[in-house]
Amino acid sequence: MGNSIIMGSKNYDRDETVIDLMCTFIERIPKEIGQFRKLKELYLSDNLITMIPDEISILNDLGKIYMNTNRISSIPSSIGQLKKLEILELNDNQIVLLPPEIGNLPALKVLDLNRNRLKTLPAEIGFLSTLEVLDLFRNHLKSVPTEIGKMSSLKTLNLNQNQLTSLPVEISNLNGLTTLAIHDNVNISVNTEFPWSEKNHHFYPLEIKRVIFTILLIARVENGIAKHPEISFYKLHKPIMYNIFRFLSNLY
Repeated sequence: MGNSIIMGSKNYDRDETVIDLMCTFIERIPKEIGQFRKLKELYLSDNLITMIPDEISILNDLGKIYMNTNRISSIPSSIGQLKKLEILELNDNQIVLLPPEIGNLPALKVLDLNRNRLKTLPAEIGFLSTLEVLDLFRNHLKSVPTEIGKMSSLKTLNLNQNQLTSLPVEISNLNGLTTLAIHDNVNISVNTEFPWSEKNHHFYPLEIKRVIFTILLIARVENGIAKHPEISFYKLHKPIMYNIFRFLSNLY
C-alpha cells in the first residue's frame, strides 16, 4: 500500500503511466497527482472537476490530457511546463481565458477547447509551431490574433459558432491548412489581401489543391462573405463547380 495512491475510488501504483477516472463523478483532482512521475496519459473526462491543480505541471512525461465535459473555468499558467504534452482536450467546460503560457508547449499537436467561454486568444498561441488541430467551436471569440499565421503545422482550424466578423490576413500563411471552419459567425468578411480575392488572385506559390479548397470554403460560409466588393463574383447561389472553373481560368 505504501507505493500506491488512492485516486477517486481506485488505487494506483506510483509508477502508473495511465490513469483513467472517466465518468467517476470526482469533483477535484487530488494534489497527489504530482506523485505519478511516470504518468503519460490522464483521462478525467465526464466528471465534476472545477480546477486543474498546479501539481500536474511537474509530470514531465505527461503527453495526453483528456478533461472534457467538466466544470473547469481556468487553465493554470503552470501548464506551460509540460514540454512533452501532445494532446490537450478540455472541450465542454467553462474556460474564459487562456494563459499566455499555453504557447510554451513545444510538442503540442491537438488543442481542443470547443464549447467553452473564450472571448480572446493570447498572442502567444502563435508559438505553437507543432500544433496540427485547433478546435475553438462554440466559444465567444470576436477576433483571432494575427499571430495565428505563425502556426506552421496547423492543418485544422475550427472557428464555427463564435462572434467573429473578420479573419486576419495572416491565416493565408498557413500553407498546410486543409480544414478551416467558420460557419455561424457574425456576417464574417474576408480581408482583401487574402490570396483568394479577385484583386490578388495569383496564388503562387500556393498549390492548386489549396485553390480548390479555398473556393469550397468560400462557398460554404455565411452570405456576408459574398457581399465583399473584392470577391463579388463568388455568388453562393451559383454552383460550386462553376466558381472553381471560373477561378482557375483566371490564373492563366
